[in-house]
Amino acid sequence: MKILKKFNGVVKIFSIYWTTYGRTKELLQSLYFWMAIIITGLSFNIWFNPDWWSLVLGVIPNLMGFSLGGFAIFLAFGDNQFLSIIRGSNENGKSSPFINLSASFVHFILVQMLALLSAIAAKSLYIPFPEWILNIFTSLGISETFIWGFASILRTIGWFLGFFLFIYALFTAIAATMAIFRLTRWFDIYSGKNISKRKNPKRKIRGNHQEYIRKRRIR
Repeated sequence: MKILKKFNGVVKIFSIYWTTYGRTKELLQSLYFWMAIIITGLSFNIWFNPDWWSLVLGVIPNLMGFSLGGFAIFLAFGDNQFLSIIRGSNENGKSSPFINLSASFVHFILVQMLALLSAIAAKSLYIPFPEWILNIFTSLGISETFIWGFASILRTIGWFLGFFLFIYALFTAIAATMAIFRLTRWFDIYSGKNISKRKNPKRKIRGNHQEYIRKRRIR
């Protein structure tokens, strides 16, 4: 029972992340997602050949360090008043900018982790086709030509998806960089208007920086 409760807890937190991120709709509307598909298709000569995983295994660990560092910067950024603006749900029940940004960073890191795992799986599974499995299928009347053809299709699909995750992970690094930049821009707006209020306490500041920040979304 304890194991099931822990399992349910893991499923729940992933569900919260996916909902906050925007689910499949938000993913399919991402420019980075479609750019990754296009570049993966253009990189056919790389991922169609064995050992493409060496590139992934050499790049992704450093990329994950960058994303984790960016997430740490985000969590430690700003003063208490600024954080109070971007935290807490809106009146309409939507997630706060703080949670939206956190979900985006989680997405970046998960994509990079999946790319790393796919490269490890591809490398570990690139072995000669076991003879005993081949004998089982042939004993069932399935021709070797069909078996090798089907295996080749599965390998091609798997390698495409693995390399796509790698390219998408590279784009998430760009997205993480822009997310940090957007956060600094929020803080600059917040700080600038606070300075104006201190210099001219009787002057009415046009616009509401709290509402501006709360309406932004990170993708």
